[in-house]
Amino acid sequence: MKKIENSVCLKEFGDLIKAERIRRRMSQAEVAQIAEISQPYYSKIELAQRGIDLVGALKICKALNLDLSDFIKRYI
Repeated sequence: MKKIENSVCLKEFGDLIKAERIRRRMSQAEVAQIAEISQPYYSKIELAQRGIDLVGALKICKALNLDLSDFIKRYI
């Protein structure tokens, strides 16, 4: 099993959602609005400056049409 380090996991999640947001040509504000979170909070998640709970991660993934389980499988 891969060792789970908080900072690495948050950075990888931030990179994933940023890449998908850019691929979809969406602004941070658009994703945040769909996910029902504030844009400053979303920005800090992308930059791995803030942690996120499971519900928040699910909301962001749903807004970007990402499968959170694919990300989680990297750590299993």
